Amino acid sequence: MIVDQHQRVPEVLLISKLTWDKLSEADRKLIKQAALDSVKTQREEWTKFEKDAEAKVKAAGVNIVQVTDLKPWKEAVKPMIDKYRNEYKEVLDAIEKTK
Repeated sequence: MIVDQHQRVPEVLLISKLTWDKLSEADRKLIKQAALDSVKTQREEWTKFEKDAEAKVKAAGVNIVQVTDLKPWKEAVKPMIDKYRNEYKEVLDAIEKTK
């Protein structure tokens, strides 16, 4: 298994627009704050999940390789990113803003 930090799993909270529109402004504010307050707990629980999953795969005999130098990986995909930059500009820009 290779751990190269190319993926992060976001926790997403959703509500239908129909339901959202039926809520009072006070309830919307409360829900927004609860979502913000949940971030720390979600991150803590995800970290626990990852550690548990890693322990299980190690116990199964899987060798885990931590990639610390991402530069060669980035260089390898650069031609593809350059090729599709115009077509996927908005997505690629959003990805770059997270760095």
